[in-house]
Amino acid sequence: MADRDPEINLGEYTERAARFVAGGAFESIDHVVEAALNALERQQEAFNAIVREKIAEALADPRPSVSMEEAFRQLDEAKARRRA
Repeated sequence: MADRDPEINLGEYTERAARFVAGGAFESIDHVVEAALNALERQQEAFNAIVREKIAEALADPRPSVSMEEAFRQLDEAKARRRA
């Protein structure tokens, strides 16, 4: 494990992290920070999986490609129809 920096300041989050320790949920503030970082990594991995899935869906879409200009033109037309 990497060397620990005892000078890390959690600022406004110090009290929140300390409450987790005081409540018995974690053994130390280090463990609170570790759990938070693990949660952030899981969240990022989930987001990346969704993006990869959406990209794969777009690439597999058999419909012909539409330029950005055409796509915005179609959106503008759809908005105008809804307003009418």
